[in-house]
Amino acid sequence: MNILVHSHMFPNPVFPINGIFVYDFCTYLSRAGHKVFVVSPVPFVPPFISRKSDWYRYHQVPRVLPLHKLEVFYPRFFSIPKLKFFFVRGDLMWASAFSFYERFLGRVKIDLIHAHVVLPDGVVASYLSKIHGIPFGVTVHGADLLKSIPRSRLNYYRIRHVLKQASFVGVVSHKLRSLLDQYNLTPCIKRLEVIYNGVHIPSLRTNVQWRDNNPKAIRMLSVGRVIEQKGYKTVLQALPILKRRFPDLYYYIIGSGEDRDYFHDLAKRLGVDGFTFFLGALPREIALNYVRDCDLFVLPSKNEAFGIVYLEAMYFGKVVVGSRNEGIAEIIRHGVNGYLVDPDDVSDFVNVVHKILSRKTATAHIKANAKKTVLEKFTWEENVNRYVKLYKEALTTRTAI
Repeated sequence: MNILVHSHMFPNPVFPINGIFVYDFCTYLSRAGHKVFVVSPVPFVPPFISRKSDWYRYHQVPRVLPLHKLEVFYPRFFSIPKLKFFFVRGDLMWASAFSFYERFLGRVKIDLIHAHVVLPDGVVASYLSKIHGIPFGVTVHGADLLKSIPRSRLNYYRIRHVLKQASFVGVVSHKLRSLLDQYNLTPCIKRLEVIYNGVHIPSLRTNVQWRDNNPKAIRMLSVGRVIEQKGYKTVLQALPILKRRFPDLYYYIIGSGEDRDYFHDLAKRLGVDGFTFFLGALPREIALNYVRDCDLFVLPSKNEAFGIVYLEAMYFGKVVVGSRNEGIAEIIRHGVNGYLVDPDDVSDFVNVVHKILSRKTATAHIKANAKKTVLEKFTWEENVNRYVKLYKEALTTRTAI
């Protein structure tokens, strides 16, 4: 099959770790024998935008990028950088890049379109489907239900309209499946499946250069966008207590985001800046080296639908601390293959980390169970197989009609 994957989250040379799970999915779909084309629109950057802004960096993204067996296109579109206008972003993508889509579909026969997230990518897929008669499906990753709908009722109606048109809808966790029920969106969906993302670990050869220069160091790591919902505040507030109990403890954060300055200042105010290291955004392979070599992985996030990075840490046999009542709680069994905490409860976090670090030898079974969980249940091969089944159903249904 010739599959068009439409995702504004797909990585590019300027933002190499954004939406890496979409890249992994496309790679494994290609390995399964399908021809995969990726369209990942990026915002048009006006000439008056400051070169120092993150927005300007989109100007450096190439228009076309052959990537292994994938053909990746980055057409430009006019964007309104405010989430409250997100309900029209798909329309802006479609209108701005209309000529690109027509040229592309004029030279390539596409069997099915797979959009990753409803807004904005599902909107574009619905237009392409209606005009060119190509069936489409959508994967809901979390932002649609956890961010877009709470911000605007207009986002809700736009999402509902796309889901109703889609041949199938996949969600990456049962948490999202429950939210579809909560928002009364399930009745409008033709075919709904919960399909977990998989884990792909590339070959790692680099040795990590830790900044603490302490051979006895206990290194606690978080990886993710540096924003409030990721739980960094809880970890930083717990550090003064934990450092007194474990003098060799250091905390590393990999990622960038709009709240980075706030957490830098918070670390200073709490007096933990001397043993907290903000490493910024790193290439995926380098970030995974840190995950592989750390002693403890913590990310007490809120509003987290799934979180591939938890599975990556579990793959390396790390003790992982996640949040109760979030997507990761479907995967981690407290005290069996990891630990769960209340993301807003500093005392809860302190108690769990203290238990882990004071009983290192007792965590061997948790590390083994963590790796076993990933290897048995979270592979991209299984993910792709289930989506290909949905593709075939959609094509069969369209042919019958």
